[in-house]
Formats: sequence, C-alpha cells, structure tokens
Amino acid sequence: MSKGIRPGLAAALTALCVVAACRPAETEHARHVILVTLDTVRADRIGCYGRPSAGTPWLDGLAARGMRVERAYAPAPITLPSHVSLLSGLIPPHTGVHDNGDTKTVPGVRMLAERLSEAGFFTAAAVGGFPVASRFPVARGFQQFDDRFVDARNPAGLERDAGEVVRAAIRAASGRGGRRLFLWVHLFDAHDPYEPPDPWRSRYKEDPYQGEIARVDAALADLESGLRPVLGAEPTLWVVVSDHGEGLGEHGEETHGFFLYEPTVRVPLLLAGPGVEAGRVIPGPVGTVDVTPTILDRVGVPVPPGLDGRPVTASGSGRPIAIETLLPARHYGWSALHSAVDGRKKYIEAPRAEFYDVVDDPQEAHNRLGEWNEEAEELAGWLRELRGSGRDASAASPDPRLASLGYVGSGASKPRNGAPADPKDMLAIYRDFQRVGRLLESGRPQDALPVLDRLTRAGETDGIRFQRARALRMLGRLSEASEELAQLEGFPGASLERARIAAAMGDGPRTLREANKHLLEAPSDAEGLLFRGAGREMTGDPGAAEADYRAALEVNPAFGAASLRLIRLVVLAGRVEEARSLLRLHLTRHPDDTLARNLLAEL
Repeated sequence: MSKGIRPGLAAALTALCVVAACRPAETEHARHVILVTLDTVRADRIGCYGRPSAGTPWLDGLAARGMRVERAYAPAPITLPSHVSLLSGLIPPHTGVHDNGDTKTVPGVRMLAERLSEAGFFTAAAVGGFPVASRFPVARGFQQFDDRFVDARNPAGLERDAGEVVRAAIRAASGRGGRRLFLWVHLFDAHDPYEPPDPWRSRYKEDPYQGEIARVDAALADLESGLRPVLGAEPTLWVVVSDHGEGLGEHGEETHGFFLYEPTVRVPLLLAGPGVEAGRVIPGPVGTVDVTPTILDRVGVPVPPGLDGRPVTASGSGRPIAIETLLPARHYGWSALHSAVDGRKKYIEAPRAEFYDVVDDPQEAHNRLGEWNEEAEELAGWLRELRGSGRDASAASPDPRLASLGYVGSGASKPRNGAPADPKDMLAIYRDFQRVGRLLESGRPQDALPVLDRLTRAGETDGIRFQRARALRMLGRLSEASEELAQLEGFPGASLERARIAAAMGDGPRTLREANKHLLEAPSDAEGLLFRGAGREMTGDPGAAEADYRAALEVNPAFGAASLRLIRLVVLAGRVEEARSLLRLHLTRHPDDTLARNLLAEL
C-alpha cells in the first residue's frame, strides 16, 4: 500500500482503474450459472494449483478452459459466515453472520439467489452439509433447496456424499422449464472426518483427505455430464470455489476456524464460460466476496452499489481483503482474530500481532512485524474502520447438532487479568479439546477421560463438563454422567444427552421430557425424534412411538437405530409382511447388519 494514502482511498482509486481500464472487452453474457462450493478444500490440494497426482482431472480441466485465481481468500475459515459472504458480496461485519448457527443477517442484506430470481432465473440448490441447511440465511431466494441428508454414519443426518448431492442437483435443475438457471451445489465431503468411499478410500489410504477431494472431483464430472441434457449447448458460467481450507497440522491446527493462516483461508477459485479467457491465471489477492458481483456481471444483471465485493477481472480485485474468526472468542473466551491481506502483505491482528510476506514466505514462518510497522498500522486502522462500520445480527444459540461436526467449543471461559488470551498461547488446550471430540466420536471414551482431566486442571468450563458427561455415559457410569449434566441447564446438546442417559436407565418419563426439551431447540433432529419415540414406547404409547421413528427416518432415511426400533414395533403389532419389507429396505442401507439379516430369515 502506498505511503501516505489511506487504505480506503487507495482501494477506491484502484477500483476506479479497474472499472475504467481493466474490464474485459467481451460483452457475451452467460445464460446459466453453476456455482459449486467445495467445503474445506485447500487450494494447494488441487492439481492445477501445483499438487502432482491430486486426482482432480475435472477441476484441472476447468482451470485449463477458464480462469484460475492463484490467491483467493475466504472472509472467515468457518462454513456458514463464509458462504453468507460469498452469496451476498458482503463481509461478515456487514452481514452480521460470524459463526455457524447464526440464523439471521442484519436487515437489508440481499442474497445472490434473491437478485437472480428477480431477474427471471430459476434458482435451485443442493447442499451436502448441515451448516448450510435451509434454516440458515444461505437459502434465501432459492425456489428449490434440497438439504435432505441421507447419512448412515451420522444419526442426526448432518451430511451426505457428493454423489447424492449431484443427483439431487440434477433433479432440481430439471425443473427449470425454459428459464435461465442458477444452480448452487455444495459438497461437504472434505470436512473432517475424512472417510471417502471406495475406490478412493483404497487409492488414498495414506491420505484420506486427498481421497475426499478426488471423490468430489469425480462427482463434479458426473454433474457436468448430467446437466448437458438439461442445459444443452446454452452458454453456461461455471464458478468453483471453496468456503475455507484445512490446517492439516500446520501451525498446530488440525482442522479450521481457530487461526487465520494460509492453509485455512486461501482457497481455490476457478471460472469458465462465456467471455472467460482460457488458461488465464490471476495472481490475486481476490476475496470470495467477489463471487456474487462477478456472477451478476457475467450474466448481465447490474451489480448493485454498496457491496464489499467487485467483479473479478484479469487484474484481480486491487484492494485489501478482510478475514476474521470469532470462534476463539465465542466458544473459548479467548481473543478473536482479524486479518488484512494487501498484495503480498498479510497482517494478523491479535494480542501479539503478526505480519507476513506471503509470496516470499507462504508458510508464514517469519513474523516481520518489526520491519513493517507503518504498513501494519495502516492495515490495523483499516480493519478497525471495517469493524466500526459493521452491525451484528442477533446471535443464535449454537444448534446442538453442530457439536458433532466440531463447531461447539468448550463454553467460553472468563478472560484472565481482564484481557482475552491470544489463541496462539492456548493452542495446547484447544488441541486437547478437539482430540476429546474425535475420541468420543470414534467410541473411545476411556481414552478421552484422561484428556478431560487435564483440561479440567487448566480451568473447567461447561463444555468440558458436557464432554465428561458424554464419556461417562458411554462407559456406563450413568449416575456420574447425570451429576455432571445437572450443572448444565441450557448448554447445547445437554437435553439430548440427558435423554440418552434416561433411556439407558429405563426411565421413560424422563427420556420423554428431555427429548421434548431438545426438540424445542432442534425440531427436526432425527436423534431427538428417536429418543422421544423411545420415551413414548416406555410409557405405553407405541402408536406415538412409531410415528416418531418414522419421522426420524424422514429426516435421515439411513438412520439404522430408528429403522430397527420401527421394525421391532411392527413385528410386535403382528404386521409381519410390513416388517419383512422394512427389513429389506434396512439391509439395502446396512448390508452388514447380521442381526437384521437373521431376523428377516426368521420372519
């Protein structure tokens, strides 16, 4: 940034240059738009970004026939706020959405689908993960929104395989009639845990994260071929971008959301279609908030004033990029982090600030703050202005279903000595808490308890008590688990955990009471419906229990526990032929269930 010119003025001058001199000469507009968001995909894990044998031939081919941004940045390394910004053209301080689970934007925020719907487009979406389900602001403006999750691995039905998403997307697109199409496809596969199906599981046995990316690439090839009969040869703009990356252990971060280093905030951004020069590489930096104005510009819809993003041209965006994470503050009581990327310079605002040249030092190994104090002060001032211009929407309580995806933290602890801690100093505690979650999800409560004891010594929080209760319940120590939960009224997921414990104790009334409390927070949660059914069954109401089990299967048709409980009730009611039919359906989704297969043989 030039000395003596304020960041806002520099950005305005650059924007004037971009609009006046840097716009592409082509005037051809796309008739249709396919926007693909790749959840949790790092840029450097795709072949066209320099990774040999990445297993991404479709993405590499898209880059070859279109445009690739070398350095694109997400506004937050967290799924929902990043998507809301991407689909609105506004950064989180201006949308009011800073965290997964936020259900409202500030007044006046308009989403891309709303604008395109008003312009005559048929707007449809198919998403692969709960953080962008239809209850969140990303769904605004879509005439069709498919978030039906079929997931045998997760009883709550929080995600689905890329193949399922692609099939749903093609079905949705087929309803366009003769209208222009805006189709958003969100693929969640690369999110932790990394469990690609075969053949990618076997092919990438040593690197399952890469296997998930290769699986997504294959699904995108199927998407393109499946859309050909729907769109014919009509000019179509393809935009592929990630919401954030993944730490994979760099800087001590295994997943994402905690830090603002390159592995989690630098993302792939590819465009191909009418007026996009084949093989063009834009150095960047570009923000993913530029996606909405770029799409509007490319389809001939006027770009409204007031957006933070602007159409991507061959010259990039030409202004600083703002990035934030509030996760350390909201979930752990530590300091939030804010960052600004200006050209090759990157400033991270924290209790101990950092400054990097990310071109010469892409690993961010050398903090050069002392050498660049003046530039750092300018960017720090720019960030303060941005935050000062922002408004917060009313933050919702975290949805309890987000806990199993690793997004509900320890429960904020009070800052020591009046100042929030620097997340860098709390990394060991954060990693321990993440490890506890993984151990419990993989069924290893006996290994989680010693880690929880260590966390308790560092400072007990509601989240630690909750995870301790989960571990004790899984070990069969139900009375101890109940004692831990007695202190956690209102903590996300506590009511469902009490329902699990009550069911294990055979306490029907309590199971029913706690399940109903949970369903007030998460009305469509399949596991909550299951336990309400169990409570009703134990209290002598099998008809209502059957309705709950069927409702749970409506939410997640692959929920094995719900289908087995339903089958049991049907057998007890003497409806043998119906039980046979339900068992056959269960075995198509759970072919290794020996007990179900034996029961079918007996019937």
